[in-house]
Amino acid sequence: MKVSRSTLRAADFNENITQTFHLINSLRLASSRLVTEVAKVVDAGADDRVLEALYDMPAYVTGQNIRMFVALNPNEQEQRLSTLWLFSIVGAYEVWAESFPGVDGKRGCQFPTRGHSGLSRSSGYADAFGELDPSVCMRSLYADKVCSNDLYLGSDIDDALLLYRFFKEARNALAHSGGLATGWLSQWRNEAFERAGYLYVDQDGSPSELPVVVEGRTIMLTIQEVRRFVMVLFRIAYTVDANFLLTIEGEREVVERWQAVHGFASKRGNKRTFASGSWWRNNLQEAEIPLPEKPADFKKFAVERGLAKESLFG
Repeated sequence: MKVSRSTLRAADFNENITQTFHLINSLRLASSRLVTEVAKVVDAGADDRVLEALYDMPAYVTGQNIRMFVALNPNEQEQRLSTLWLFSIVGAYEVWAESFPGVDGKRGCQFPTRGHSGLSRSSGYADAFGELDPSVCMRSLYADKVCSNDLYLGSDIDDALLLYRFFKEARNALAHSGGLATGWLSQWRNEAFERAGYLYVDQDGSPSELPVVVEGRTIMLTIQEVRRFVMVLFRIAYTVDANFLLTIEGEREVVERWQAVHGFASKRGNKRTFASGSWWRNNLQEAEIPLPEKPADFKKFAVERGLAKESLFG
């Protein structure tokens, strides 16, 4: 699940989601061992009080909780963990997408561009980013690098957001419709299948079929299906972040990050240090600023904005 970290904010999002992946897998292991051990005791006739006496339980956990979980078959346990993970990652993306200044993240970064999908009820991705002014300077520094990255979706971002909407609607149905698939969810699934199926792949890149949903029936998701969605979500986050980086707002954030670490006075260096890519690379990394293809190219930008000042005696 390693991903590139060459943009501003995607690294934080990717790290948070990766942590949820580790958590879910740890829970899978723990639950498997729990079921194996507790099932023996339950089969021997232990009641809830015996379970509570045998196992050191956190506050508010009861023997009944364990008994009910042990009674689930492996598929049902997997389904509940998959649901838990889906809730976690969709919520994390919503919060993260809304953090971009000037971007209508709540809607724009969660919906395909208006007209790309007949189901979209809001302005969509292109309109959200259309409100931001591009930065010629940031494009010259970063565009080639971010756009050549395998995670960058380019115009495929709208197709990827069809997949996002399908899983988001699955999450909504699980939360509000008793876990039963709605007609709305089925429509998003059909549109995502027709237009975005090529983005829903296994770790080795082989195409995979989207989860099947039937209106009125229980939604069943596996960990692997949610993991494929996470891989798409990483790419969406990278693309959102890359497009933000190339705007005036992204430029302002780069300046703010530099000043937060290096201060508001011009950082000085002599001609030799200013000519060194390692000098720029070290200062950029310290301020958590993405590295351009050639870090020393950042010099002109930094000098023009008063972030650094070349001095023969600095």
